[in-house]
Amino acid sequence: MKHRLPLLACLFLVGLFIVAGLPKLLAPHDFALVVFRFHLMPDAVINLIALWLPWIEILAAIALLFPTWRSAGVLLLSALLLLSTAAIIIGLARGLDIDCGCFTLKPGASHIGLWTIFRNLALLTLTLWAGRSTPASAP
Repeated sequence: MKHRLPLLACLFLVGLFIVAGLPKLLAPHDFALVVFRFHLMPDAVINLIALWLPWIEILAAIALLFPTWRSAGVLLLSALLLLSTAAIIIGLARGLDIDCGCFTLKPGASHIGLWTIFRNLALLTLTLWAGRSTPASAP
């Protein structure tokens, strides 16, 4: 069982990041509003971020399933987790009371806070561990 834990972690992460990316992909306008509310990006790039980021998130997750692409998936997901964690920390430091937009785009459903920072860091740790520990022959 112990040798299967990294594979299970990869499968968990694939499902999690697909579930996280789909609402953003299906409602880019709502996701653009989430990005805008952080006040970290120039207005000119917010729509591009809202259109491309969900695809990157989903494709990076799917990359975890393929040994050849696993390192790229780990790298992209780690970068996304670090960037979103930094955005949350900056938002909290500024006193913003906004939604994270991580797994849902429903207003008031997922406010940023210490929990979101902890969750992102735990997911980052799991992503790095799964990518490093998963044998190249595992799906």
